[in-house]
Amino acid sequence: MAKVVSLEKLWACGRMPPWSSFLFAALVLAPSSALAQGRDAKATTEAQKEAQSQEQGVRSLGTTDLVDPNDPTLQPVPMERRSSFTMGLSIGAALGSAAGFPNDPSKIGLNRYYTDSGFGAGYGGRIWVGAALRDWLTVGLTFGSSGLDAGDEVVFTGMVGFHVETFPVYFLGGAWRDAGVMLDAGVATGIVTPKSDTSTLLVDGGLASAVGGGLFYEGIRFGSKLAMGPYLAYDYRYNASIRSGEFIIGWRTAIYPRQK
Repeated sequence: MAKVVSLEKLWACGRMPPWSSFLFAALVLAPSSALAQGRDAKATTEAQKEAQSQEQGVRSLGTTDLVDPNDPTLQPVPMERRSSFTMGLSIGAALGSAAGFPNDPSKIGLNRYYTDSGFGAGYGGRIWVGAALRDWLTVGLTFGSSGLDAGDEVVFTGMVGFHVETFPVYFLGGAWRDAGVMLDAGVATGIVTPKSDTSTLLVDGGLASAVGGGLFYEGIRFGSKLAMGPYLAYDYRYNASIRSGEFIIGWRTAIYPRQK
């Protein structure tokens, strides 16, 4: 059986006559080159079409013809109850106690320097300033103080920290839009002194940590800028030399001067 030898092999082995190079180029090399050029041209055309398609897609996304002006998801959300700058005041009756040591490392932890005021009654209050970011969220700074009369001793405390209010059931509408939860966290100080000699510090809290939280309702409103109602809170201060806490029940007032 005769063997079939390709033109490429004969050309590579040098067995083809010189005049045949034109024939080889015409029969083998030219079609291969044309095919390669065709593939390159096709790839370039496809790349150009893809680029044009992407450009048209970007233009389509950016056109206002596709935006429905009545789409509720694109409408601005108005602030119904609270917006922008806000400030407030709360004050009420307090019931609590304080215990600890003088702020002296040589006395902290020793029983003979330990004082427990027992329960006392008095006042508790705070003011705050901040911003209503949403109808259901307010953040800011708070400053608070309290005073208790605990028989032979008196307790005074003060704090400064961050203030957060949220209205977690605002979405229910109606009166629920004014039911809120507040949280305070910061630094505080507290002292316990004999009632007869307030210059003697039985307990000196120095610089202590402070946390507080509560529930409130500000459904009593006068126009769009003034809201008030009752609240219930608990504040606690602690470090190595003091443990102090009190419940406060009272009245709070909030102002939203830029609410329309």
